[in-house]
Amino acid sequence: MPKLYIHFSVDDVINSLLWLERVQAKSCFESDVLRYLRSIYEKFRIGVTLNCMYSNERGHTLSEVSSRWKDEFENNREWLRFSFHCYDPKSDYSEIPSEFFKLEYNKTVHELCRIVGTAVDNSIIRLHFFYGNSHVVDYLFNNQTKCLLSSDDERISYDLTSNEKQQLDINGEYISRKGMKYVRTNFRVEKYDKAINYRSKTDRLIFFTHESLLMDDDFQKKIITYFETLSKSGDIESWRVS
Repeated sequence: MPKLYIHFSVDDVINSLLWLERVQAKSCFESDVLRYLRSIYEKFRIGVTLNCMYSNERGHTLSEVSSRWKDEFENNREWLRFSFHCYDPKSDYSEIPSEFFKLEYNKTVHELCRIVGTAVDNSIIRLHFFYGNSHVVDYLFNNQTKCLLSSDDERISYDLTSNEKQQLDINGEYISRKGMKYVRTNFRVEKYDKAINYRSKTDRLIFFTHESLLMDDDFQKKIITYFETLSKSGDIESWRVS
């Protein structure tokens, strides 16, 4: 049976990091969310990317988080990585001027690098709401982003045309003339009924969830059940863009 390559990620991440600072945790894995994600890696050897925002809905920011866990994050970067997702919950990159996006991106990445060091990996990104105009996409491509994870529904992601979106849906990926790779997200785990019955047409499966949902014990159990289902169907392994 062929190996199945999985990319698992969590969007809208910030509160777990803020919590570590608030309680002055000795280990980053005192966080319920991070400890849970480590248990997935230990059981299934599947890593996770945490797609982060600079500011939460209450105005608390990554600048409030110290770098005391930096070594621990770096020591676990084989399976735990952090990437840019958006500046705040209201971010809309469909029409943002390029200079504003650069400021928001660089400010966020600067703080992430300070907090988690070499565990930052922006080679694969999912932007908030799958929004991103051509200036945004060009800036990311020129700053080491090789792949944009596109929508799991009928929305046209980023700067794609309707024809390019159609090719993406048919093939699972699309590579622009400039070289950016767009890969279709298969589903979000919160749509569990769809997830548990999903059968990939390829050897790659892209799925995600959101940080707020990982606070719920029942939802955590659903994700574990899904990974168990996948592991019974054959060998599974983390996917990274080449």
